[in-house]
Amino acid sequence: MKRLFLVDDSFFMRDMLKGVLVRQNYEIVGEACNAANAILGVKETLPDVIILDIRLGESSGLEVLKKIKEELKEIKVIICSGVNNNDTISKAILCGADNYLIKPFSFKELFHLISN
Repeated sequence: MKRLFLVDDSFFMRDMLKGVLVRQNYEIVGEACNAANAILGVKETLPDVIILDIRLGESSGLEVLKKIKEELKEIKVIICSGVNNNDTISKAILCGADNYLIKPFSFKELFHLISN
């Protein structure tokens, strides 16, 4: 069973993802709405996969991504964002994102990326 950590500033998005992912037998080991809590939570729980939004209120998901990949390279990071421009996608990949999903996305696509 894959252990997941959710990072999104939207409570609705985190709650919706939790419900869908738990029904698919994924374990949600933590969640955060900002960069500081995300980094602390990931270090404490050591998930297999992080589902990370780019926009986190006053902080950036790219900051979280860089910090996580500096210290915990083995954790898979899937960016799920409404930001759909080549510059941001390129930055995310250069910072170590394993995948980039553009909102809205299909759950089937998300499940595939988590599992592979």
